[in-house]
Amino acid sequence: MSDTARLASLLLGIFRELLANGVPLGVRDYLDALRALQLGFGQDGRQALRDLVLALWSRSDAEHRLITRWFDLVPVPTPALVDAIDEALAKVQAYEADQSVGRPRTTSCIRTRW
Repeated sequence: MSDTARLASLLLGIFRELLANGVPLGVRDYLDALRALQLGFGQDGRQALRDLVLALWSRSDAEHRLITRWFDLVPVPTPALVDAIDEALAKVQAYEADQSVGRPRTTSCIRTRW
């Protein structure tokens, strides 16, 4: 898994945690942060990612403290754990790819009344 992908998964974790704690974030906020990662912001480690998240999502002192606490409390995964997760994800993706071979794609249709 690339560094950007690892940081993106960490970003998703904090996004979900902040939502669970009542921080008013939306999809646009998350996508803005992902775009910033793709552009190279927050790439120099956890501290840089924390600074990016604070800049984009912290709108009050309470939110600033919550984000800082989250980064302080969530442990940095060991390389062995990251490798195990990568391996498990690769197996899941391979299984899903095998299951979707030969299946027609389903599309949803929304019907409205005018």
